[in-house]
Amino acid sequence: TSAGDDGLPLWSPDGTRLAFFSAGVWVMNSNGTGATQVLTFPRTAIMNIAGMAWSPDGNKLVISASLSPDGQKMFLLYIIAIGYPLPAPAKLTSNSLHFESNPSWAPGPQIVWIAASSDIFIANGDGSNPQNLTQYTSGIVVTGGPQTTDDGQTIVFSTNAGGYQELWSVASVGGNLTQLTHNALSTGGDLVTDVSSDGRLVAYDHYASDT
Repeated sequence: TSAGDDGLPLWSPDGTRLAFFSAGVWVMNSNGTGATQVLTFPRTAIMNIAGMAWSPDGNKLVISASLSPDGQKMFLLYIIAIGYPLPAPAKLTSNSLHFESNPSWAPGPQIVWIAASSDIFIANGDGSNPQNLTQYTSGIVVTGGPQTTDDGQTIVFSTNAGGYQELWSVASVGGNLTQLTHNALSTGGDLVTDVSSDGRLVAYDHYASDT
């Protein structure tokens, strides 16, 4: 691509393509050829992206992006079908009060994300039937995740719901929330990074501030 700030490289599930951010969203072959811009930001927009993920079949990207031409940082979810010719991105969410971020895919397919930095949502792959799985009250912040087990049954995330930043889980159909770590750190905490393929183990960053 042309000179600029490139970032957020993300391999497709089969490893043959790479999606990345460069004044928009691009997809190219693994050998660097065939770069195609699949999402263009308005010239007047503050170009920001807050996460993207390939669908399990590698045919779509879900993206959290701020496309507002007036410079407001209103992050919504968009889905892009990768094909020729490229269709226009479809907006999945439209709530102007939400900061929709950290999208990921679950079997179904379904899409899981953080809404307004305070709740975990799940919806069908086309954005229909969105469900708030956590329904936290004011003051609760979701700081990491969501990570979904391979069977799509459980979602793991980080939140301060228990008073400290720790790991929690919830079933993808909703229900009781389960606290997974108990660190009692007033500064610092636990941030989920991945879940094992069998769903039995969780990898996470544990950090404590010296201040």
